[in-house]
Amino acid sequence: MYRYLFSFLIQLIRDIYGVCFRILHFKNTTLLPTFRTL
Repeated sequence: MYRYLFSFLIQLIRDIYGVCFRILHFKNTTLLPTFRTL
């Protein structure tokens, strides 16, 4: 039971990190060209 819960928490944390990384990467790729035009 504890092992299942632990693996579930690790998977959840990895998913959250993946989403945050995608959002940051998306913001960086969209913000950089606008700064270059300014």
